[in-house]
Amino acid sequence: ILIAFSEIFASITSLEYAFSKAPRSMRSMIQSISLFTNAISAAIAEALTPLAGDPLLVWNYGVFAVLSFVGGLIFIIQFWDL
Repeated sequence: ILIAFSEIFASITSLEYAFSKAPRSMRSMIQSISLFTNAISAAIAEALTPLAGDPLLVWNYGVFAVLSFVGGLIFIIQFWDL
């Protein structure tokens, strides 16, 4: 239930921020990009759902740890010179 509440708050906040800060001619484009990122995250969650069948959830947490580490490395490499 807490995950559902956090998802609701994050989605509503991102859509409201995108609508209020975007220029009038780009509001629909910004909102569609925001909804597209939500759709990608939902697709990734659905793709990783079979990993939750493991009683110890080792693979589930291991995959997320590796993905987070790789994402962090890409972020550091990309913004190192700033």
